[in-house]
Formats: sequence, C-alpha cells, structure tokens
Amino acid sequence: MKYAVIVDDNLDMTMMLERFFTRFPDLKIRTFNKPKDALFYMKMQKIDIVISDIMMPGMDGIELLENIRKLSNPPQVIMITAQATLDRVLKSHRHDANDFMIKPLNLEHLEERVKVCLQTKDF
Repeated sequence: MKYAVIVDDNLDMTMMLERFFTRFPDLKIRTFNKPKDALFYMKMQKIDIVISDIMMPGMDGIELLENIRKLSNPPQVIMITAQATLDRVLKSHRHDANDFMIKPLNLEHLEERVKVCLQTKDF
C-alpha cells in the first residue's frame, strides 16, 4: 500500500483528485485544504507522494514543500498551480519538488507522473 496526500485550498480540486485516484487500489489518499493540517498529518504518517497546490492562503505550497523536505523520510512531491511563473517553477525546483504541473490538469499526465514518482520512491 502506498500513501498519498493531496493539498489544495480548492475543495472541488481535492475532491476531483481524490475521486480520480480511487482507480488505484494500492494508493490510499488523504486530502487537505489547509497546508498546516497536511504537514501535521505527514509528521505522524509515512507518506509516499504529495500533490500540492502552490497558491494557498496562510502557508503556501512552497513553504509546505520546504517543511516536507525537513521530514525524516520525505515523500515525492508534485507541485501544481494555475498561476505558473518562472519564479514559482524555480522555487519549486530549488526546494527539490519532483515535478511541476500547470492547471487545468491533464489527469492522464498526472497519473503518469505519479506512477513515475512512486517507482522512484521504491529505489
């Protein structure tokens, strides 16, 4: 069993991604609309992959990524955003995001990227 966390302040987005990933019987999904809640959960539970929005109130996705990288066994992280700027892309990569995608998401591409990240995590 693999464990995934989806973080987005848009409830519709987290619900849509959760429904989409129910197709994967070996992937247990947990969604959060507040990055601080997701980070608290990740400190308690081993997570294999995180899909996180960047633009969120309070703690943004880049700050969440920085904190994820401080965990003892950090998961793979795919950053997503509707407002892609060069600065956001560079910050994501500077903090070791494993991938970066622009909304609206192509779910088939996201599925492929999640599979690659999970295979990479196995090594």
